[in-house]
Amino acid sequence: MVDFSFGVLQFPRHPEIAIRHLTGLLKPTSSGDEGLKHLNIPPQIPQQKQTNIRKIDELIDDILNYQGAGFSEIEWIYCLYCKEDWDRNHQELAIVSASYIWKVAIENDWLRNCLFWRLALYFDRPEFEKIKYLPRSLANTFTDCQSELEKVAPLSIQILDCLRTYRSEDLTKLSLDNVQTPRNLLASCYLPLHLSIVREALNAVGETFVKFVQSENGDRPQQEWLLDCLTEMSHNQQLNTVTTLLSQLSSRQGQQLETILNWLQNNYGPYTPSSRWNELSDNGQSALMTWLGALNYNYFRELVDLLLEKLNLPEWERKQLKKRKKFWSHYSDRFKRIRILLPPSSVETLGKVLSHQNISVIPEDGSKETEVCIFDFGDWAIAEFFRGEGSETRIFKTRSKPEIKRFLFESPHVSLKQIRCLGGEVLDRKFLWQYYSEQTLRSLNLYMNEGTRLVKGLPPGENQYNPERGLPEPNLKKQQERKYKLKQWHDEVKTIEREAKATFKAEELLQNYKK
Repeated sequence: MVDFSFGVLQFPRHPEIAIRHLTGLLKPTSSGDEGLKHLNIPPQIPQQKQTNIRKIDELIDDILNYQGAGFSEIEWIYCLYCKEDWDRNHQELAIVSASYIWKVAIENDWLRNCLFWRLALYFDRPEFEKIKYLPRSLANTFTDCQSELEKVAPLSIQILDCLRTYRSEDLTKLSLDNVQTPRNLLASCYLPLHLSIVREALNAVGETFVKFVQSENGDRPQQEWLLDCLTEMSHNQQLNTVTTLLSQLSSRQGQQLETILNWLQNNYGPYTPSSRWNELSDNGQSALMTWLGALNYNYFRELVDLLLEKLNLPEWERKQLKKRKKFWSHYSDRFKRIRILLPPSSVETLGKVLSHQNISVIPEDGSKETEVCIFDFGDWAIAEFFRGEGSETRIFKTRSKPEIKRFLFESPHVSLKQIRCLGGEVLDRKFLWQYYSEQTLRSLNLYMNEGTRLVKGLPPGENQYNPERGLPEPNLKKQQERKYKLKQWHDEVKTIEREAKATFKAEELLQNYKK
């Protein structure tokens, strides 16, 4: 690998007289030359009118007599350049004069920013390079004036204190508190950006964000801060930070971070082109899938809520939608991805307010309108029909026929009849459907979220969930009642499926999705 690191440029130290000679360029010569006037310096560029720079002894003498406030900028630059040598010959006045310079800086913004910039470099560089940036006397007296300087530049002082002690974690925490990346934080205070501690501060972003979420829950501005930091990181830094988040935050905590989840799905998700999914460890992949499951359930929940809000539905359909939302909430950790299919009328009503990216329009094929959500459960794909005749749920085994999953998630145009012609196991949404759906899913090794004890949407006595046995079995009377109510539904579903298979052939639909 080519090493692109560069050393610090070494400039020769110029004698005092050479600096004075520079000012001569501003004077006309005896030959009539008007000096630098022929350069036509633009009016917006400040021009230094003073042409004579006094000796360093004179400048320090003025500083000791409280006359430093009247110095020009070029005089301050010259003073800072020469003071290390001057201090060596005037050790008894080195500290006193430095303290007076800091006192002037309290009122002088330009001098203060100049000193802070140089001090940041002084703290960041190795010992043998420090005096290239700031005289030792000024660095050593910084803490003596720190409390007074903090009154006029509190954030700069906090940053410099992190640099002085080289506590990169403290700089990261300060960065989070101000919702700016470490680099942008320094830029906001006119401090140099390419410091080693900035890179170190990025290394601590993951741990710092985890602690914040565990105590403060991670609001949107802090999530945006994390994304900004991730963008500035190196390849390995980003991967290490993502690993920290996935390993140290619980699934419940992670599922509250929707902004982060969207970013993770786009950059590390298993189905995103060019993602970094394969760079995650097995534990990281497992944790990410659990996090993304909740995000995908939220898309489903959002759709149901909007349907209830925006569409004028019969009361029985409203109740069914609410029950489905509650039922699937217990499987939120299992959703690997989701696809939402909407009829044209729903797209017109809901399309602009739905946040999910993977929304498709259902082509008209003579079926009664309904919205459909397709869930990816790994070895299984489940299509949930929301409304209309049938209003069923279809389960497709995709481990042995992956082309079904590819068709359901990748085909640009999926109609209701096309889904139904694929067959699959059909679940009803009639009386006691929650118990029978849970039992069917259990038989397919699809279990409710860990920690589930009570199932939403069921009355007391029927809502107790046992991870090993599932829901309580209904009594015989209720089972007979369900059997009676299902008869008409079975006839409706058979009719709908027969019409679908007469229109489309499953093998023909799937032909282009076989690999």
